[in-house]
Amino acid sequence: MTSLTRSRYLALPFVVTSTYWVLDHLLPDILPKPPKPVSWSIVACAASLLLIALIVMGWRRLVDWMPRPWFPSPFWRVASWLRCRPTVSVVTVIPQASIVDGRMEECVIHVTLVRSLAQMPVDAVVRFDATTLILQRTDQRGSTRHVFRPKETGGFLMRPIAAGSLDSILIDFAATGLPARFPDAPDFDGDYEIAITGIRVEARSDRPFGGKLPPVKWQMCRAAYQANLSAPLSGNAAF
Repeated sequence: MTSLTRSRYLALPFVVTSTYWVLDHLLPDILPKPPKPVSWSIVACAASLLLIALIVMGWRRLVDWMPRPWFPSPFWRVASWLRCRPTVSVVTVIPQASIVDGRMEECVIHVTLVRSLAQMPVDAVVRFDATTLILQRTDQRGSTRHVFRPKETGGFLMRPIAAGSLDSILIDFAATGLPARFPDAPDFDGDYEIAITGIRVEARSDRPFGGKLPPVKWQMCRAAYQANLSAPLSGNAAF
């Protein structure tokens, strides 16, 4: 958590406390001193706001340290799940598109992921059949959101991964809602954030359990896009 975020949470309690201190100590000759009930009310308000700010800050620290969702199936194995929960991280992101007559016919994002079962005591399957990739603009040019789905989720992706191991895979995510004309289609002409949600892990054991993993995020700026842009799809031009 950055110092800017902490300052934002503590700003309101600080303003209330500072106002009371000014009224009580600096302006007694100009303004009447607040009566004790009012003073106690201001102090209680400031203390309550400070407590709420500390709770929110603590909650955000907890979520940053251990991202949600937390509960597996069955839910009573939550302690074991959080202790050994696998991780998935993004290594590379390469967008690719085909455009015909100013209309985007197809858009695919090639994502290289690392699947890690470093803490997992048993073999497990990392499933992507319910996965969604969200492409969200993060610059000042406006707010756009595009949805991508994996083109293939079976085959080797459904093979169990050995406990304590890791590997890398390449998954192609295709945009939904195409063909479409600009600006309704993804154009990557700006800064974006990619979030992959819905990844599920199923442990293979005598007492099977599993659950969803936290969203996997990747910041993609225009410079990175231009450096990593792949060759056009066969027979079409890339944008």
